[in-house]
Amino acid sequence: MRQRLSRRVFLVGGVGLFSVGLRRASLPPVGRSAHAVGVSPQNELCAIDEITREPLPGPRVPLPGWSASALSWDRQDVLIRYYASTPFQLSIVDTRRFRQGAAFPEGVSSVKGAATAWPDVGRLLVAKDAAYGMATGATQFAVIDPQRGSTTVQRVIPGHLAGAASGRRGLVLAITDSNSSGQVTRLALVDWIGHIRWLSLGDLRVDNVANGAEPAVSVGLSPNEQNALVGCSRGLVLVDLRGGRLQHLGALRHRVDQIRWLDTRHVLIATQAAAPAQARISLLDLRAGHGPRVVGETSSIVAVSPGRFAFAPTGGGVVVMASTGTRLSHHARATHLFMPYPQVGDRYAMAVPDSEALRAGRRVVVDLQDGALVLDKSFDRPPSAGIALAG
Repeated sequence: MRQRLSRRVFLVGGVGLFSVGLRRASLPPVGRSAHAVGVSPQNELCAIDEITREPLPGPRVPLPGWSASALSWDRQDVLIRYYASTPFQLSIVDTRRFRQGAAFPEGVSSVKGAATAWPDVGRLLVAKDAAYGMATGATQFAVIDPQRGSTTVQRVIPGHLAGAASGRRGLVLAITDSNSSGQVTRLALVDWIGHIRWLSLGDLRVDNVANGAEPAVSVGLSPNEQNALVGCSRGLVLVDLRGGRLQHLGALRHRVDQIRWLDTRHVLIATQAAAPAQARISLLDLRAGHGPRVVGETSSIVAVSPGRFAFAPTGGGVVVMASTGTRLSHHARATHLFMPYPQVGDRYAMAVPDSEALRAGRRVVVDLQDGALVLDKSFDRPPSAGIALAG
């Protein structure tokens, strides 16, 4: 079983789940001081070991009929959604004490499949399009107070939501409009009071938008939120979000599934062709003066941390590389692995064998800081899932 990138991989600046007390684990035994927030195999929100993904002792919040939908920027609150009956409800769980707050109607603030940004517990910014109930050719965004259940801002803008990235300042939305020459893409910078600033993407055209089944473009926001990289099969455009200056970086000729900034200079780009074997991982050095260079082949989701990334190559194992393209390690080479579970924290990455991904089986965990193998062990239960940062 091979998991491909989902429709709405909307990346949050500072990606990672709530974690404390990071300490290098030995092999064996595995240290248990590092923990994150996840959903256990018994569908409970709880603390999980950041390395093994096993639930830890302590308080838990049962989630019958609920699903975890979004994580606040400070990683201390989780938005959960009740979907077992209508009208749908939202609620907040405090991850410090694992207490669930009062539920409130979801209403227009639907988070399912939406792009979200959540800088503090009182403000949640949500954007969605026709694929999630809006009229065709329209994108809605709203700012809600998830504690009071109130909507403070709600607006509808024309165009299809083709991709998005989020940060502390708000959302960066790629909006496409049809005209006689195809799909023209612009960026809408949406802040916390509902103000929109539009930026042109020049002559970038998008041709795979019509049914809304896949994002037409991928958007990656730099760590300092001063630049965005927008990519599709027809081109890559670097946008200065302060002044609107554009730098065209050529075309990749394949669908761009992910854009992940490793630092302010290096960007990781995952592309997907028609055949899974043609999926590529490429590195872009913005100061080198040339386009992205392919560093591996994979159709698995990648894990990143500042200056480091990991992926499961088609030839087997799990590879850790530095942002410069230097390979730090390649573990479990003889085993075909992939990475279906969300990354928790920004230090450890986990890969599992294809045939055992959703059952008990082997877990291979690497330390992204130095490429070391910190866990290679079989368990009698599937890994706990980390909280998805968007719907």
